Amino acid sequence: MSEVNWAELVLGALIAVAVPVAWQVALLVYRRMRKNDLCGTWYEYNLSRRDGDMIVVREVWQVSPSLRHELHFTAVGEGYAYSGSMTKERHHLVADYRGKGHEESVYCRFELPATTGARQMLGLWVGFDFDNNLVAGPQILSRADLPDEDRRARLLQIAVPEEDGPLLALRLPRWRRVGPVTEPRQ
Repeated sequence: MSEVNWAELVLGALIAVAVPVAWQVALLVYRRMRKNDLCGTWYEYNLSRRDGDMIVVREVWQVSPSLRHELHFTAVGEGYAYSGSMTKERHHLVADYRGKGHEESVYCRFELPATTGARQMLGLWVGFDFDNNLVAGPQILSRADLPDEDRRARLLQIAVPEEDGPLLALRLPRWRRVGPVTEPRQ
């Protein structure tokens, strides 16, 4: 039986560690060079409750490519921050993020537009309100900061309760619907 060649063993261990790291770095370089139109600054608005009152929440999202995910983002609101990732799934942009410094997870799904360069996306979020109740509600992701007076009215327009249960659905313009076209419920 021959002796173990320690140099080959150490070299093999280093290569085993270096190859996956090098692959991730190459993937990040590729993602940054590819110019994803979702990267950059977005303004997020959603309806929530605080002390029993319905309020409009505003956050600023910074979206960029990362090592672990195709898209990573940070969200900053009034006195709180989140960090999460985004993926595309069947004409939707899915955002999954967690609180920084506080225990909370939020899950969102936005309707992706048919063309690139979207200025706004409509969606629904699921998480906790400021009263610590589990809720779901309408959400807007916008490239431009919307005026204060438009935010609440827009959010109330885009979500409609479903007639056959306690569900919310997006009310999309006819030209943005994917799948069978139906009239919005009144």
